[in-house]
Order: sequence, then structure tokens, then C-alpha cells
Amino acid sequence: MKKFQVSKSLTIDFPTRAPLIWEYLEQPTRLLTAMTSATQVQEIQDSTFQVKLHSLEFMHLMFQPIVDLVVWTKPEGKLCLQSSNCRLKGSEQLQQSFALDFNGQLSSRQGRSFTRLAGEADLAIAVDLPPVLQLMPEVVLEKAVETFLYGILTTFTQRLEQRLVQDYYDWAKQSRNQRVLAA
Repeated sequence: MKKFQVSKSLTIDFPTRAPLIWEYLEQPTRLLTAMTSATQVQEIQDSTFQVKLHSLEFMHLMFQPIVDLVVWTKPEGKLCLQSSNCRLKGSEQLQQSFALDFNGQLSSRQGRSFTRLAGEADLAIAVDLPPVLQLMPEVVLEKAVETFLYGILTTFTQRLEQRLVQDYYDWAKQSRNQRVLAA
């Protein structure tokens, strides 16, 4: 099996303090929905979610990754995500010799007038190369696969940067309104 791995860092700055950020992040469906969309995320067990990614094409191979992610928080204030299973819909040939490993973490830092989320994600795959890909020069293949994987991580981080802050503020406003009504 050939292994490929990429990593990407993420920093999200909130324009104002976000005092309820950990309460928000304890709802992992919101984070996963910000990375993908609500139609792609399903809770299958407590703290385990199935995420159906959009179909992907790589070197004329079409497949849809379906990844099970376990999400938990650590006492020191870190949110962790780890893949527990992955299936490739549409490419049973590739599925038989494919393994995916995803690990991510996110932590927050509060300043006087700001909140910053920072994290890192690691994505690795191991695969027996189909014969057509074995003909490619190794350096070219490695660069192509790493670029492909990095593109997936970049898509996730860009979506988080674009959606998470607004979703947090919407959630905080709704949460505040519910607390006022309950009082």
C-alpha cells in the first residue's frame, strides 16, 4: 500500500468576543454542517457522525467518500475529530485496498475584545494503486495525490472560515433569546 499525507492549519478570528464558543462547539453537528452541509451529516451514534462528501474524481476514478467521524472535547478545551471508518461509494475496486485517516483539533483563545479558534487537520490515505496509476512517475503521482488531498482540506477550512463565525453569532442570539424567555 502507498501512503499519502497532508496537513493544514486553520485560524478563525471572531470580530468580537465569543463568550459561549465552547457551548457552541459542544454541538458537533453545527461544526460538521459548517464544513459540509446539513444534508451531508447524520448522527449515527452518540458523538459519531456519518459525513457524505460530494463525489470526487481523481485520474478518471469517480467515488464518493462516506466517512464516520468521532467528535469529542478534551478537558483542556480542545475539540477533536477523528475518522473511525471510510467507505468509497462508486468504486468498489478502490474500496478493497483503501484506508483513510483523518484527525483534527480546534481550540479557542479569548482576548479582551476577540476570540480566536485555531486548529490543525491531518488527512492520510493508504491505497493499493490501480494499474493505470502505477505507470505514473512516483514524484508526479505523489504531488498529484497530495494536491488532491490538500484541496479537500482547503475546502473544509474555507467553509469553516466563511460559515462558522456567522453560524456562531446566529446560534448565540437564538440561545440568548431562549434564556430570556426561560427566565
